Amino acid sequence: MLENKVLVSFDLSKQIIDSLNPYELVICKIYNSKIYQIKTEYSDGRLLAEIESFGNYSIFIDENNNVEIPSQFEIGANYPNPFNTSTSIPIKLPYESFIEVSIYNLLGEKVSVLLSGNQLAGEYIIDWNGVDNFNQPISSGIYFVVSKYDDKIFSQKIMLLK
Repeated sequence: MLENKVLVSFDLSKQIIDSLNPYELVICKIYNSKIYQIKTEYSDGRLLAEIESFGNYSIFIDENNNVEIPSQFEIGANYPNPFNTSTSIPIKLPYESFIEVSIYNLLGEKVSVLLSGNQLAGEYIIDWNGVDNFNQPISSGIYFVVSKYDDKIFSQKIMLLK
């Protein structure tokens, strides 16, 4: 897990094929033989995305969302769990909607907001590096990942070990 988000950039100015629309290209993280799309922007011949952890990233073509869209909302088990420095939480969104993913302690206090806003349908990986909203490390213990999506609340237990 990186201390702060980092902007990754792919220069397409020499590699792009004339018939290919650069706005159909997306940056994806590849983890455990699965592909997770990251919010991608195209500007001045470059594909840009913010990442929170090192890993394998690649460019894929997304022709008008012809990727497999999940049939229902799902928050997958974080990995690794328990974790020491960082963990990844897979999320599947069946349609565009507002979603909030937060971390709560055992007292029910919100310690970190990982994602809050409208997201497109698809599969995502949300990384958490064990810090609070003030970027301060939190202590070892049991926490809850709470997702608010489509007027429903989903939660799961995770464990931070230092």
